[in-house]
Amino acid sequence: MAKKLKEMGMKLKRLRQLFSIPRSSFYYSGKPESDGFLKEKIREIAFAYPFYGYRRIHIELKKQGISVNLKKVYLLYRKMSLQRPKRIKAKKKAAISFPAVKASHPFEIWALDFFFTRLRSGIAIKVLAVIDEFTKFAFPPLVGYSTTGDDVADHLEALTKRYLLPSYIRSDNGPEFISKSLAQCLKKLRIKHIRIQKGKPFQNGVAESFIGKFRDECLAGYEYKNLKEAKSAIEQWFKFYNEERPHSANSFGVL
Repeated sequence: MAKKLKEMGMKLKRLRQLFSIPRSSFYYSGKPESDGFLKEKIREIAFAYPFYGYRRIHIELKKQGISVNLKKVYLLYRKMSLQRPKRIKAKKKAAISFPAVKASHPFEIWALDFFFTRLRSGIAIKVLAVIDEFTKFAFPPLVGYSTTGDDVADHLEALTKRYLLPSYIRSDNGPEFISKSLAQCLKKLRIKHIRIQKGKPFQNGVAESFIGKFRDECLAGYEYKNLKEAKSAIEQWFKFYNEERPHSANSFGVL
């Protein structure tokens, strides 16, 4: 009755006088779940997604319909010693001293960059990541033993046929990105090319950040037997990143 009157607009002071209710009791709503249940769910999520911190675990709990305070999740997370080891932060880079084009809407700028991993045999695999800078959507990757400028041009053209055409691409000055094949492809598609300064990968920050997440969450601790297995695992993680992984970027689903 007291809460009903409160909802109808009666002042808390008057309610306490009428019903002799302590302030703390009025707001008490009980624990949503027992600590044992929450610990089990937190541990289950942490082991399923070892790269999740307590904030992402809290989001996953809410997705499963479990209502719990973020601070409670943090305290249990710490109590169970589930914290990931902290990475040593690199020194902050100096501010960019030239005007930088920044994406203001989807499909304006695509960030391109390469990264490498190895098979169990030691053979290197090269992966091309293409990220929409505004939405952080990761397009299907190009995975192979070696990649040329022709391969980059063909892959980019295939993506533009499946998705909307970007106004710019951003990349470093690697040989694949300054190739004649890619230049001709961009000219045909009327896409402008933003090249970052040599030795300043932070100018391609979206791609660098994405690759860092990928290394931590997909490559760390894994060994692939062959190219087929590696390609399948990488493509699955890209799909997970776009459709399931919690992050703060604008989410447009599969574009």
